[in-house]
Amino acid sequence: MTFCDLSVTLAVMLRIAYGEANFENLRKDKSFFVDKTHFIPLMEKYKKFFFIRPRRFGKSLWISVLMAYYDINGNDKFDKLFDGLYIQKNPTEYKSSYLVLKLDFSGMNTANMESLQKDFHYRVRASIKEVFSTYISLLGKESYKTFLEKSENMLISQMINELKSAAMESGQKIYTFIDEYDHFANKLASEGRETFVKDLVSRTGFVREFYEQMKIASGEGALERFYITGVSPIMLDELSSGFNIMSDMTTHLNFNEMLGFTEGEVKDVLDKVSDSCYTDKNKEEVL
Repeated sequence: MTFCDLSVTLAVMLRIAYGEANFENLRKDKSFFVDKTHFIPLMEKYKKFFFIRPRRFGKSLWISVLMAYYDINGNDKFDKLFDGLYIQKNPTEYKSSYLVLKLDFSGMNTANMESLQKDFHYRVRASIKEVFSTYISLLGKESYKTFLEKSENMLISQMINELKSAAMESGQKIYTFIDEYDHFANKLASEGRETFVKDLVSRTGFVREFYEQMKIASGEGALERFYITGVSPIMLDELSSGFNIMSDMTTHLNFNEMLGFTEGEVKDVLDKVSDSCYTDKNKEEVL
């Protein structure tokens, strides 16, 4: 076996998990992972954290990391998942202390206003139902049963209120993650349907109403922390109007390297490849 063959074998052993956005799967498969967990303590200074980056920057994977860290049910898996990472040796007081609510607004049905509103309602209901189901031992079987029976015909505001009430009664706090917050708006804008977008975020728009209800629940203490991410500021209007409690950290220098790879991190990977493999281009040219 040549040195280059050995390097190729080493690269395979690194398991570059392209497209994997599940932190637990990535760690279970021992896939390559750049440790960004030293940003977690910095993030905790801001309870309503808004952060946008281009596609393929690892936004969804980072949400998965944060969910694994803060999930109150994740304490038993903590050392296994975070073995060797910064946060394992430097945990914060909020580790494994939240109920986790995740909303993903990618791939919405944007055929018309009715289909989008129906899909939006379905996503919110499914996510809140998941919280009641996952944390049934903390929120109670009766709360879960009541939600199942009534939520099909509930307004989004009512569903959020049910979750808020159940959390407050049980003394629990919720960390809300919203991924692809702007996906459907970007799709509509790219198709030339800007008026459609404006209707969504108007004073009577259901998207704006959703964020207003989340703000109310946050103000009452149940939905304590938020992490919202997407690729553009196209829907910042309804966030700044209906949800004007967020901290936009998109251009904050302290978080510039939180997502994506730095030059040094890429160089570290290239250093694992034998010099004999750099034939057409040397290592600096590849970098």
